[in-house]
Amino acid sequence: MVDNDTQIVESNSSSSIGKLSSIILDDYTLYKCEINNNLINNYLQDKLLPFENVSWKNSIKNNVFHSKPIKYHCDSRLNNNNLKELSNSITFEELLLNLLKNENKKNLRYNFVITGNYLSFMEIAHRHEISYYLLSKHISLSDRSNDVRFAGEFWCDEKNLFKLNNNSGTYTPSNDLIQQTTQLFNQLTPQLHFQGLPYQISLRPSIKSRFITKTKAKLPFTSTS
Repeated sequence: MVDNDTQIVESNSSSSIGKLSSIILDDYTLYKCEINNNLINNYLQDKLLPFENVSWKNSIKNNVFHSKPIKYHCDSRLNNNNLKELSNSITFEELLLNLLKNENKKNLRYNFVITGNYLSFMEIAHRHEISYYLLSKHISLSDRSNDVRFAGEFWCDEKNLFKLNNNSGTYTPSNDLIQQTTQLFNQLTPQLHFQGLPYQISLRPSIKSRFITKTKAKLPFTSTS
C-alpha cells in the first residue's frame, strides 16, 4: 500500500542502473536512481565534504542543516523507507527526457547529487516555499552521505539542449569534475547528449532579473518614430 506522500516510479534493470524510485512531496518529487558503484568509480573517485570552504556563511549553513529541527524535517520526509519502485517499463533516460522536455516545466532546473552508489535529484523549489526549498538542497538529497562525488544542477534549455553544471555551495565540486560527470551522464543517457558547464557561466538569472524580463516581454511594442 502506498501512502499519500509516496508514489511508485519505474525502475531500470540494466547492468549499470538499478532500481529507480521516488517520493512524492505534494508539488515536488524526489527521484533516486541506483547506479553501479564500479561505473561511478570509473568517472568520479574523490569524495566531497560539505561546507569545506571556511567562511562564516558556511559555518551558519552547517549549523542550520545539522540542527535537530531541520534534520527531523528532512529525514521524516525523505526517509528511504518511503521510497517506492515499480516495474522496469521506463528507463532512467526516458524519465529524464519526459521531465526535462515537459513544455510546462521547460527551463526548470533540478538539483542533483551523485554518491558512490546512487544519483538523486529534485526540482529546485521556489524560494518562498521554504519547506520544499530545504528538501531540494544538496545536503538533503545526499541524506548527509559521507560518499558524495558530485553535486550540481541539470536542465533542458530553450534550444532543447540538455545541460548540467557544478552549482553547489554545499559541496563545491571543482570545474575539473564537470567533464567526468558529463561523461557519466552520457554513459547513462546516450541519446540526450548532456553538455557540462561551469556554474560561473550557467547560473540562472536572479528572480528580479527574470521578473523584469517577463514584464518587458508583456509590454506592447511602441514605436519611437
